[in-house]
Amino acid sequence: MLLIRDAEARKAAIEIIEHFAELVKAFAHHRTLERMLTTNSQVLPKTVESAIQRVLRAIEKEGSPELRREVEPIRETLRPFQGLTLAEAMRLIETMTPAEKGGAMSVMRPSALSPASRKADWSLIRKHLPPSEGIREVTGH
Repeated sequence: MLLIRDAEARKAAIEIIEHFAELVKAFAHHRTLERMLTTNSQVLPKTVESAIQRVLRAIEKEGSPELRREVEPIRETLRPFQGLTLAEAMRLIETMTPAEKGGAMSVMRPSALSPASRKADWSLIRKHLPPSEGIREVTGH
């Protein structure tokens, strides 16, 4: 619901998703990865860092207590990668312990979502989400 209410945070979230999808795609396609390595592409370009901060601020302001607890671990996880090229980040990851690679963030389980995250407010969705974004109401279980 948080991203539905906040169009700027929603745009930022889409930018983040698209960036990391490109990174994943690069690891599946050798030529793309090679290009990113030779052009010194940053793991977290400034625009993506700004988008991440925008979403985290929205969570801090409007998120549930459970969601707000995740903000600092996310920042801690991303901090070592700020300003690094993809090649530098890959070298850093090679030196990290398993705990450093992902121990800070909690595992998400759909059954463990807070009650606020399990309930869709369709009037809020219809009010704030443009029809062009293709969301339709799902009924039943």
